Amino acid sequence: MSPAADPNLAWWEERAALHPTSPMYAPLIDGLRRGEPALFPLERALVGDVAGQRLLHLQCHVGHDTLSWQLLGAEVTGVDFSPEALGQAARLATELGRPARWVRADVTALPRQLEDFDVVVATYGTTGWFGDLRGWAEGIARALRPGGRFVYVDGHPTVFGLDPEADRPVLRDPIGGSVRLETDSPGTYADPAARPAATRVVEHCHGVADLVGALLGAGLVIEHLGEHRGCPWQLHPRAVHDPATGLWDVPPDWPALPALLSIRAVRPGPAEAVDGQDVRPVRVLFLCSRARQRSPTAAGVWNREPGVEARAAGTASSARRRVRAADLAWADLVLVMESRHRQQIEERYPAACAEVPVHVLEIPDTFAFEDPELVAWVREAAAPRIEAARERLRRG
Repeated sequence: MSPAADPNLAWWEERAALHPTSPMYAPLIDGLRRGEPALFPLERALVGDVAGQRLLHLQCHVGHDTLSWQLLGAEVTGVDFSPEALGQAARLATELGRPARWVRADVTALPRQLEDFDVVVATYGTTGWFGDLRGWAEGIARALRPGGRFVYVDGHPTVFGLDPEADRPVLRDPIGGSVRLETDSPGTYADPAARPAATRVVEHCHGVADLVGALLGAGLVIEHLGEHRGCPWQLHPRAVHDPATGLWDVPPDWPALPALLSIRAVRPGPAEAVDGQDVRPVRVLFLCSRARQRSPTAAGVWNREPGVEARAAGTASSARRRVRAADLAWADLVLVMESRHRQQIEERYPAACAEVPVHVLEIPDTFAFEDPELVAWVREAAAPRIEAARERLRRG
């Protein structure tokens, strides 16, 4: 959708051009140049260790948080609907020499190619900008691998509902029900002196129950739900800034109010009962060259089957996700598309390959992603190998 048709896109396009040099973002970006992640302790604690993990950052804006996760060892993909924001993010990644992938997409309708992530993150300035929580949550669930985790941190609905012109904590806007509001929002939170031309925005007032209900409806399991004092932006004109933490809180003469809401959820892995015992899913690693067509299709097909947890990777240095020794250690079964792929991983990881069965499916590189013929081929070719691996798990 063009900026002329979408007021929110027009609003963010202008601000994305200004934000990298703004008083708020410039110090964070300078910190990245010094090797300092631009993240707060709350989201770091909830996400945990990301070294060697695939991380999808939703509404990544100009990329400083996405590249912070990369600095901590993640293989990162940033998603945003603003071309200007993604351009700024890509330029910053190039300047810093940090590998990252940038995808323009609506977070309520994520491309199906975005899958098999260990972590999905949505932090600060997220769900208030759209109304379709169901599409958002279902995209998150689809993007996560079984066992993968989703972390959400944003302003608490109560804070978003406060009347900015009141001296006391008075609600002006709804704090639930996903109510749609068209408002005038001049300036930018990152630079009080800036005066962008676009001011009209469409926002949505989602409550805690709206958010949690959407995630549960998508099949995710809530592990953590938290409310916190202090947030990274000035939540009210009377808010008080703490230089020690960099956070803003309500004035001390106000009642204590939660400023942030945090959620951590996981995509459960399928399990089957055998003689009254739960057997974990068969872990299958599919490999092709660049992990763009064949192995992602195969992983998508088999992740939809009960009792199977599948990942996709590639052997080439240009692969979207290059295979690692940890992938081979994770797998119960490795299925490669061509003989050369087996040879490549056996040369690179001889010890890891000695510990896991590796089989060749003999599927050529002539298909597009999710081509119906490819789907049928990987289903038929992999089925006996996966059933044999399942039987090995049953026998212990």
